Amino acid sequence: MKTNHIRLMKLSEEPALSLPKGSFGHGWVEKSDRFKSKTAVNRCPNLPKVSQESLFTHPLKALLLMMAVSLIGCTNSLLDGGGGDLKDIVGKIVLHQTGGFAGFSRITTIEEKGGSILLTFVDERTKQTSESQVSAEALDGLWKTLEANDVFTLPTNQKMLDHVADGFGYEITIERGDKRNQFSVYAPEILADETGEKRYNAIVEAIQKLADSRQPAGDFIIADMPINDISVAILESFPVQVQVAVEGYLSDGCTELNEMTQRREGNTIRIHITTNRPKDAICIQIIKAFQDRIRLEGDFPAGSYKVIVNGVEKEFRI
Repeated sequence: MKTNHIRLMKLSEEPALSLPKGSFGHGWVEKSDRFKSKTAVNRCPNLPKVSQESLFTHPLKALLLMMAVSLIGCTNSLLDGGGGDLKDIVGKIVLHQTGGFAGFSRITTIEEKGGSILLTFVDERTKQTSESQVSAEALDGLWKTLEANDVFTLPTNQKMLDHVADGFGYEITIERGDKRNQFSVYAPEILADETGEKRYNAIVEAIQKLADSRQPAGDFIIADMPINDISVAILESFPVQVQVAVEGYLSDGCTELNEMTQRREGNTIRIHITTNRPKDAICIQIIKAFQDRIRLEGDFPAGSYKVIVNGVEKEFRI
């Protein structure tokens, strides 16, 4: 692991700052200037800035700022006027997911705490909370995706409320420096499919992907959900929409829905539903019923189809 080195000078010495190349993230380069030593210069465009002179007139402040930059990597620009702190650099990202038949309410928060970048996950229904550190590179990549999808200017979008039952809603709060936005969206994945508006879904997926990557797999047991029965409903809509009603169960008080995925092979649609459970947990031995309606993706011209949910099959015709 590379260590950052800062040479402290005596008052009689000429100002000098020696930083190994790459110490503070991928945007740093070495540049010769009026100082005899080489000075690290950050090319990234958005970091709070500080003049070169203040590196020496206020060495403690400059040292703390550079230590902060070393923690988060290259996400902004350091030299040439201005100021800021780590909270402004990291920002704050909050994703609140609600809805579904089971009454989900999950909050994912990414922010600076005690000099570290932390992701906090709270399941309000089960009262479970987890916290993990996020790397500078991961946060940098997330911010690039969010800003590329206009996260600071997007308005609330609830167009799918009248078209989708039992979908998930998301409330998103974004803060960084003097920028802030709060908006909500319902069923963003279906919104993307049916209207071509993909920015909301890209934002939700990026935050959830980072959150999922911070969950230690070794601490949970992932298993297929037991399914009792499924039924198919063909909606009176154009184009034709198909939903499958799923009845299953969670095997004890600690088991939760993990994820649902769909895969289509011709006229066969496979749905895979998994659960997660804390490893070695002592849980209440009570079965919890699970019911949900899942919209089948894609087009359905006239013909025969088959849907399979965790091995349980149902055929239907359009």
